[in-house]
Amino acid sequence: MSVAEAVRGSRRVNNAGTVLVTGVLLVLFAAGNYLLPLSQAQVHWWANAFWTLGSLLTGLKCLAAARGGAGPMRRAWLFFALACLSWFAGMLVWDYQELLLGRYTPFPYWSDIGFLGFGVLMAIGLLFYNAASSRMPVGLLELSQLGIFVSSILIIHLAVFAEPIRRLSDQPVVLSVALAYPVIYMALFVYALAVLWGRMEGRVRRNMGYVIAAIATHATVNTLYAYSLLDAAYAAGHILDIFWLLGFGLLYIAAVDFGSNREGAVPPMSLRRQVTRQDRMVPVLALVLTFLALLLSYPELDARNFQQLLIMVLILLVFVALREWASNALVLRHIQEVETSEANLRRFFAISPAMVSITRAVDGAFYDVNEAFCVACGYAREELLGKSVAELGLWPDADRRDSIVNEVMAKDRVEGLDVRMRTRAGEDRELLVSIVRISLNDDAYLLSTAVDVTDRRRAEAEMSKLSSALEQTADMVMITDRSGVAEYVNPAFEQVTGYTRDTILGSTPRLLKSGKQGGSFYQALWGQILAGEVFNDVLVNKRNDGSLFYEQKSIAPLRDNDGRITHFISTGRDISERMQVEERLRFLAHHDTLTELPNRTLLLERLGRSLAAARAAGRLLCVLFLDLDRFKFVNDTLGHEAGDTLLRQLGGRLMRALRAHDSIARFGGDEFVIVAENIDNVGEARQLAERLLAVFRQPFMIDDNSLNVAASVGIGLFPYDGEDAGTLLRHADAAMYRAKERGGNTYEFYAEEIGAHAEKRLLLENELRRALNRDEFVLHYQPQVDSATGRPCGFEALIRWQHPERGLVPPGDFIPILEETGMIVEVGDWVLQTALRQLADWHRRGWDGLTMAVNLSSRQFERSGLPETLERALNEHGLDPGVLELEITEGTLMQDVASTTFTLQQLSRSGFGIALDDFGTGYSSLSYLSKFPFTTLKIDRAFVRDIPGDPDHTAITRAIVAMGQGLRLRLVAEGVETEEQRAFLNGLGCSLMQGYLYSRPLSAAAATAWLADSV
Repeated sequence: MSVAEAVRGSRRVNNAGTVLVTGVLLVLFAAGNYLLPLSQAQVHWWANAFWTLGSLLTGLKCLAAARGGAGPMRRAWLFFALACLSWFAGMLVWDYQELLLGRYTPFPYWSDIGFLGFGVLMAIGLLFYNAASSRMPVGLLELSQLGIFVSSILIIHLAVFAEPIRRLSDQPVVLSVALAYPVIYMALFVYALAVLWGRMEGRVRRNMGYVIAAIATHATVNTLYAYSLLDAAYAAGHILDIFWLLGFGLLYIAAVDFGSNREGAVPPMSLRRQVTRQDRMVPVLALVLTFLALLLSYPELDARNFQQLLIMVLILLVFVALREWASNALVLRHIQEVETSEANLRRFFAISPAMVSITRAVDGAFYDVNEAFCVACGYAREELLGKSVAELGLWPDADRRDSIVNEVMAKDRVEGLDVRMRTRAGEDRELLVSIVRISLNDDAYLLSTAVDVTDRRRAEAEMSKLSSALEQTADMVMITDRSGVAEYVNPAFEQVTGYTRDTILGSTPRLLKSGKQGGSFYQALWGQILAGEVFNDVLVNKRNDGSLFYEQKSIAPLRDNDGRITHFISTGRDISERMQVEERLRFLAHHDTLTELPNRTLLLERLGRSLAAARAAGRLLCVLFLDLDRFKFVNDTLGHEAGDTLLRQLGGRLMRALRAHDSIARFGGDEFVIVAENIDNVGEARQLAERLLAVFRQPFMIDDNSLNVAASVGIGLFPYDGEDAGTLLRHADAAMYRAKERGGNTYEFYAEEIGAHAEKRLLLENELRRALNRDEFVLHYQPQVDSATGRPCGFEALIRWQHPERGLVPPGDFIPILEETGMIVEVGDWVLQTALRQLADWHRRGWDGLTMAVNLSSRQFERSGLPETLERALNEHGLDPGVLELEITEGTLMQDVASTTFTLQQLSRSGFGIALDDFGTGYSSLSYLSKFPFTTLKIDRAFVRDIPGDPDHTAITRAIVAMGQGLRLRLVAEGVETEEQRAFLNGLGCSLMQGYLYSRPLSAAAATAWLADSV
């Protein structure tokens, strides 16, 4: 059940309960008044109590109904309440006379004023009731009509009751009061029934029915009461007594019904728009009845009666004349209003900016159109009238028109239709149409009012696109008025700043100020945009959470049609990430990415400024060049990641060792340069160098491993060792290399002989670059012999430099330079090709059991495609992979364990021999020995040299041999020079040896001759 149905049900129950209680009270009253054996005094008490309480309760209920009403309806029910209270006042006088004084109330008495006042006040209430339900004002027409009813009823009574009137002619007061009851109440009843009842509809008609029923009851009972008085026949306990109580009960029910139907407001009165024929005939009917009453009573009338009747007839005629005058005036005014309304309607029709047309419903033929319609469709008025919409093709969709016409015919009115109209030029226009069904000459027509919304819809579509673009753009958008108060922000603004739209609207952008840009910045900003210019710059703003962000801001002024600036539109983008990247790039341009120390570029700038300052102040300046000792070995053995960690830790230690005004930079690799200003003497430079070396006394922790590292430092002093940055750095670098030649872990001041040594090293590097092209490199071959049989089993290829001036240069002098410069890769390829060519030659000579051992540098091993490169080289010389043994050091293994393992497994699967060279001299070779696919383990000469005399080396050698045998590896001992060493190694089970005991490294020709003699 809906809420409305529940409310209606509650009303019905409430009304039914009121009717039931009223019925019970009436039965109770009748029982005491007519059935119970009460005395005359008791009957008076019984009847008076019911009449008194009934009028009071009904008055209070009407007063409650008036409080809930509004306007004229409120006043109507207020007068109904006063009418009941007037009766209540009359009853109080009646009760006082009869019940307290114990005597019958004479007639007439003061109580009759209250009883007659009930009728008068009810009449006034009905006039307001009519005013609430009618568009006509309460005026002369209504009063004259009521006067006709009063006059007619009074004339009828004077004629019908002529004989009682003559009898009471000596009691004019009694006669007047007796006649007042039927005249007032009957006139009230006729007016209510004939005028109001005929005009009302709906719920108001039902509610008025209760009121009229109450009036009818009182009119009947009071009229009969007056008749009985004229005949002196009324006494307490009369049959009329119950009808007074019934009248109040009906009025009480009307008040309850009015209150329950308010629904929070006074229900609108529904009145027929035209006065019915019955309404117009009521005064005529009253006159006819009056005439009939006079005609029938004519024989009983005398001269005195005629005198009284003549006065009343004249009064009646006056009221009739007044009514006719008022009616004609009203009709004339109505005609004038209609004519004025029609004229205004035609004027509106003609000049209305809206498109207005009248078409016949059945076929769509135009009856009339206004100028706006003609302009919109492109046709002249004469071209449209009489022609149908279909003929002119104004409706692109004819079926749609038929459905709309059907809807209008069914509902009489349809509003807010979206319709397309095709103009004479063939353009489709969008219209917003309202259509009303009207009747002209008894035919159905359609009055259409339309507005062309094509341009508006297009503008709305464009605005929708613009709004969507603003809402969905990733840029922040804010629109402010001229004073900077925000009127719009888009979602991107909320997302970036953290401020909600409700917070920012009505505020100014000062909420975003970070304080990073001063007042002059914002003054310039406002001056620029108020001058009509566009502002572009980067702002440092603050989010709602307090964090800062960079905004690329653009602010443009918005002008009205007069060119005045009314608003500003601001667009911005959060460029914090870009600014951070730019700052990072600026940082990286002058700093080392690994250690975040200044780089070479920044140090040279600082060194230039420092030299200028030192020159101007006449003070010393010190440049220290620091390089780690054996850093390459750290990289080779522990890997580059460990080397990077070492450099980062070292950078931090060096920074802490310097003074506040000293500068430091990473020059590259493991080289650091320190610039110390304000040096008073050489002693201060020496102290700084000692502080730098002191940072190496504590071991570095690399991956939970303790690593001891040393460094060499070279010192150059301004102005003694150079007056420009380049010279000072070169001399400090030369001094650093002299410190390394002295064993490292020390410092050296620059001297002339150090410069000469550095020049010699640079010259050697340049000569090495030309040596490969000039064929100055040669290979020597050292035999590997099986001591058990005395037969050679292979050779190790060893590179030598045959310098044209210096003669044969030992490997220790040039191999490190090849490694540092990267030339080792190209030289290593030459070694591989030369060694394989020589091995192929020996195989062709019949020594096909020989193998060739070639050393691979770490740079060669890091190259991609190493197995493929080796296989191509073997194929060129017709050799199998098994004749080539690749010797690698522990340092090469430790650079990248995962990559090294993968490469070694590829080489092993291809059949190459893999030898671990210089075993036992690295950091952690034992833990990795079982993880790599080695075929040969070479015992370093450092252990072989002192056996069997040195117990430590002897024990180490025993352990290495036992380990190799346990892993089923081929063992080769290097540096065997004595028979004791050979015998000891043979005793351990290591029979493969190479060293001076068998042969020094030999040239290719000498090695060939040695083979010929040995085999």
